[in-house]
Amino acid sequence: MSLVATGASSHQPLAGRAATIWAVALLLTFALYTADEALPWSAKYPRDWILPLRFWISDFMKWLINDATFGLFTFKEMTRSVAWLLTWPLEAAEGLLAAGFKLVFGADDEIVYQLPRLSWVAVVAVAAMLGNYAGGKRLGLLMGACFLYLAVF
Repeated sequence: MSLVATGASSHQPLAGRAATIWAVALLLTFALYTADEALPWSAKYPRDWILPLRFWISDFMKWLINDATFGLFTFKEMTRSVAWLLTWPLEAAEGLLAAGFKLVFGADDEIVYQLPRLSWVAVVAVAAMLGNYAGGKRLGLLMGACFLYLAVF
């Protein structure tokens, strides 16, 4: 009977092959560790082979911070503009959930509207309901628990 007829495979399963590779690697590592007197290169790494990455990275970072330019702007200006863009949603979330909003109108700032922050109980409930609507009871419970964690801590 052939292998095809019996349904057997001549290849090892993937888990068995991985276990064999790990066993060989561990045995080779142990053999090199115990043979440090016979093979001195296995115990002491040659100094000439060590790359001076510490100096290369330091020099690259100094160049990036002080001298890198993209024509119209520098790297420092680019990172500050990205940080400025990221503060918009952060300030919006802080206004909605923690501080509220103060809207000022008029030439002399004479009309002021204070919008209160959202209730955390309502935020947790809406998040749980959205999760329930989007993915069922389990997702609703997960979203409610996550938002409750945010509210407590």
